[in-house]
Amino acid sequence: MLQQTKRHPGSTLTVRSAEGLRDVAKHLLRLLELGAKSRYLVITWHEMNYVQLMNQEGVLTALAVVHESTHREQAVRGVFGAVGLAPTLDEAVAGWSVRVLGYPLQHATSSIEGLISDLLRTGYGLAEKVRLEFGSWESDAS
Repeated sequence: MLQQTKRHPGSTLTVRSAEGLRDVAKHLLRLLELGAKSRYLVITWHEMNYVQLMNQEGVLTALAVVHESTHREQAVRGVFGAVGLAPTLDEAVAGWSVRVLGYPLQHATSSIEGLISDLLRTGYGLAEKVRLEFGSWESDAS
């Protein structure tokens, strides 16, 4: 469906489940660590929507995936728009009724936790006690 992120040998996918939005912060801390690695974090829940965050050599990007049937696209756009971010990627995925919105987050790093928490709560309409899956991996930056 989406162009897969280039995965290098030796990168390992780690998946963790958590009850509630409170665990978002600890997963974001790992994503934001400096180093010679590119890091990726995917946050999913029971719907077809999800968020993928990428830290590629210090360039932070969010991909917000919104399924048409959930009617959350305008709310998701509103969360990013409220902090002055415009999408650099805005594409419909043919045959899937899905829109992918990509946002550069370089200028939002000091408030990334609040932005992503707001995206999940307000943009996607998730309850505080929602069951989340966090998928993460890293690869050598090249």
